[in-house]
Amino acid sequence: NGVVAAKKSGMYLENSYNYMIEAKEQGVDVKEFANTLAMASLKHWQVLESLRISSPEDAQPIINQINDYARLVNEKTTQLLNESGQTPPPNPFNN
Repeated sequence: NGVVAAKKSGMYLENSYNYMIEAKEQGVDVKEFANTLAMASLKHWQVLESLRISSPEDAQPIINQINDYARLVNEKTTQLLNESGQTPPPNPFNN
């Protein structure tokens, strides 16, 4: 089922973020991984957004809910990159 796969991929993004934070707390330099994760979350967001646009209206709330994983991970990784003096990848979904 596509919904299950999309939800799992969002959960993988979230888990990756959590593991990255654990590594950071142990003194690992995670800036490069944070940038990769930010880009992955944007790609996830892009794919789900295109799915949402082409989906029936009753499916759109489910897709939006699944996309919350990508939005949240992107927001958190962007913040982490900004705090470490790095430039996060541009977010084309910000208005």
